[in-house]
Amino acid sequence: MSRKGPSRLRRRPGRFVILALWIGVPILPALLVAAPGAGEHQLRALSDDALRKLKASDFEGAASAYQQIVKLNPASAEAHSNLGLALYELGRYEGAIPEFSRALALNPNLTGATVLLGLTYSALHQYRQAIAVLTKVYELDKNDPAVVQHLALAYVSLNEDEKAVPFINRWIELQPDDPEPLYYKGKASMFMALRSFEKLKEIAPDSYRLHQLNAELFRQQGNVEAAITEYKKAIEKGPNIAGLRYALGTLYWENNRLDESESELEQELQRSPNDPSTSFLLGDIQLKKGNLAEAERLFRHAVEVEPGLVDAHLGMAKLYKMSGETSRAIEELKKVVALAAERSDVHYMLFELYRNSGNKEAAEHELNVFKSIKSARERKHN
Repeated sequence: MSRKGPSRLRRRPGRFVILALWIGVPILPALLVAAPGAGEHQLRALSDDALRKLKASDFEGAASAYQQIVKLNPASAEAHSNLGLALYELGRYEGAIPEFSRALALNPNLTGATVLLGLTYSALHQYRQAIAVLTKVYELDKNDPAVVQHLALAYVSLNEDEKAVPFINRWIELQPDDPEPLYYKGKASMFMALRSFEKLKEIAPDSYRLHQLNAELFRQQGNVEAAITEYKKAIEKGPNIAGLRYALGTLYWENNRLDESESELEQELQRSPNDPSTSFLLGDIQLKKGNLAEAERLFRHAVEVEPGLVDAHLGMAKLYKMSGETSRAIEELKKVVALAAERSDVHYMLFELYRNSGNKEAAEHELNVFKSIKSARERKHN
């Protein structure tokens, strides 16, 4: 299974983020311990000039200035860190690494230098080293988007998607409106699924599970006949496996092939007599065929097993509406509203029932609720 090269996965953080969060503080007077022959005034002037150039994004000038500073004051962790930052921004990653390393050797508490060291390893595609460095920062602060992002991408680049996903999820939490983590989550999930599929084909090439998975893939693609064929093969390989006939039955039901759906679902119900979803679907089929008494029996069985099954209550409401039992239909719809108040279609059904029964006040209320839910949904999608 081929994948794009790691270089296509790297995403460098914005320059403003680096400058705002990780720039080393100006060299403090206490750190102005110059080498023999270097004056404090000269070091201060160089420091001010270097920092000014760094903030102005004159990274070439800043690098030159900081190179002079570290010669005059090799014990300044901040100077080494800022030199590393300038080299990083210039894309001179090999030169940046020893500067960040030297800064951390002098002052292990420079979190910014630690982060930048990890990002530099990542820029060089040295993902193991990047992970080792950035994990230490992440353990102390799980709210830095750049750290989380680069840990996620490092694992993705190493094809270790299972390890990447927790960091991608955290990335989404920190930046919910950013499409990038959503893309990488989808990509990682896709490759994880493909690897599982390939392993399944390898160890069980003619198992019911492989045919079931093939059926689900065809179903998602809208290839109904191919999905049906694969479901039938799965049932042939695992005739007593619960859920297979339900899956085939729902596929028939979705395509309004009611007789075929009924046949599969009845066999499923024999194996799983207390499955509420199967009872509901069989009830819906009977409702569509006009067999109201049998439909009611199946709907009632479904809600006895699972009282919170919205579709079964809604099915009974439709049944009572068809049979002219308005009050019973309203009672079932009230149960649906209690379980799923956001269902606009339910409020519209209540509006119709109240209107037809002459309850104008209740009808107006339900119509207003229906309009409110519909408007909120439209605003959300616009």
